[in-house]
Amino acid sequence: MDGIDIYYGEILSEHAEHTLETLHLNHLLAATDNDFYNALVCKAMGRSFGHHRTFQLATHQESSHEPKRLTLQRRGHIAFNADADFEKLTRLLNDGWKIQTSVLSKTYTFAKLKQRFGKPGTDWLIVAAVTPDGNFRLYSSEQTFTAEPGWNVFYFAPEDKREGKALARDSVKVPATEAALHRP
Repeated sequence: MDGIDIYYGEILSEHAEHTLETLHLNHLLAATDNDFYNALVCKAMGRSFGHHRTFQLATHQESSHEPKRLTLQRRGHIAFNADADFEKLTRLLNDGWKIQTSVLSKTYTFAKLKQRFGKPGTDWLIVAAVTPDGNFRLYSSEQTFTAEPGWNVFYFAPEDKREGKALARDSVKVPATEAALHRP
């Protein structure tokens, strides 16, 4: 995580308001195990980032039922997909899943990437993409995108999901930190 500034503290505190520099940031992902706190952070920071750029993890299954359900007006957009809650992501991380990247090309398309890895949400998760001109897109089932040739796609999958030589032949491997730090 060399070169990435990290703020340790309460994002909604007065201290953060006065010391945390957010002008260079353009997306917010609230990723705690507390659904309501994540929603509060997204609502509180929505004006700074734009509501369309505030995301939170999926809510726990028990809080997604109608009486307790958080509507879009009271939360951020759900990051990744509706099943990607804190517990599931933690379990998958503990099972050896990692953030990986593939650069799409005319021969290795978004459709081929999806076909190669299986069912999104079960066998792997689309996390984000960076366009050739450096624009970052966090993936959400509420804000889908279709990545084009030249896009760097970030996904969360078991490390052995990369299919060796066939994948290397079709895509360009870029270290995740290098791609994440690319800014226009």
